[in-house]
Amino acid sequence: MADINARKRGKKWEYYFEIAKMDGKRKRISKGGFNTKAEAVSEGVKAMHEYQTAGTVNTPSELSMHDYLNYWIEMYCIPNLKPTTVANYKKYISLHISPKIGKYRLASITAEQLQKLINDMVANGYSKNTVIGIKGVLSNSLNYAVQPLHYLKTSPMAYVKIPKGSRTNYRSSQYKREVIEKDIIDEIFKRFPKGSSTYLPLMFAYHCGMRLGEAFAITWDNVNFADRTVTINKQLQWDLEKKFWYLPPSR
Repeated sequence: MADINARKRGKKWEYYFEIAKMDGKRKRISKGGFNTKAEAVSEGVKAMHEYQTAGTVNTPSELSMHDYLNYWIEMYCIPNLKPTTVANYKKYISLHISPKIGKYRLASITAEQLQKLINDMVANGYSKNTVIGIKGVLSNSLNYAVQPLHYLKTSPMAYVKIPKGSRTNYRSSQYKREVIEKDIIDEIFKRFPKGSSTYLPLMFAYHCGMRLGEAFAITWDNVNFADRTVTINKQLQWDLEKKFWYLPPSR
């Protein structure tokens, strides 16, 4: 390991250390402008660490699960997944994963801890989709820590399972459908009367049982006046980061 050296240049201090040769010639990294030798050495330590880790900011042995999951979101999810998927992943992490295991180190997280997290969620009545979603986030993120990051040798999620015979515990079985009362819908249409930009989408949503995102995404080519039908094949999405609605490109 190269030594970090410090020298005074005028009234300021500079750190420097040797790095790998290039074209057979010795090279070094240096930076000056520090008021004291101690300050120069301290900054040199940081610079050497960055050099030795090829510019990465994470030390796997010290990285918490919370910080790793946020890193995975930024490095992999945002560039590769739909904004709605990323938003769901962030929700699972902030509401369910980080509060339970976020404080533990990535390098020391165990299959036992992860299985307990899944078991507890089922026992506490979380919906099947939520449990499956959280298991997916943990599996995908920890697989990414194995390959391509090499932060872990194997994924502790490899053998974690959702308990069998636990469907009766899922909260979704307790949900009741509720119909909007006429007096409530009348108040809504007083607020958004005929002629307003939201009147037709709200009418479609109310009478056809559509999601609002689907109703607001209807275009003329979706409407067949001869058959008196409406085709639902797209929906608006809300970008949590940029705070606006958008229509994703069709696949």
